[in-house]
Amino acid sequence: MQTLEDSVAALSRARTQRAELFCNLPQHKRSRVFLLLAHKVQQQLLRELPEKELLALFERLDPDEVTDALQLLSKKEQEQLMAQLTESLRQSVALLLRFDAQTAAGIMNVDYIQVEASDRIEFVI
Repeated sequence: MQTLEDSVAALSRARTQRAELFCNLPQHKRSRVFLLLAHKVQQQLLRELPEKELLALFERLDPDEVTDALQLLSKKEQEQLMAQLTESLRQSVALLLRFDAQTAAGIMNVDYIQVEASDRIEFVI
């Protein structure tokens, strides 16, 4: 069985058939491997993966990670993919895409928890 590092190395070295290699990975490893890849390799995968595989990948990523991935694509490609996302993911990603990726707002995470001041730390964590 390949380690994450082995999978990343194999995909990084491959000049052709990256999408096929990626799709042959177990589903549970794909998101972690994708996030470890160089942006150029991610970009190529985003353009070559079948839409069904791409959407399944996005559903396993956090909204801020999906946003980072979409920013590797043209506005037209972003819009096409955004239209296919689930409603909740689309809303989160749309919010994040409004900000420049090089600003603090552009790297924020939309996941948060709310606790009461009286809550004890051991119950919150």
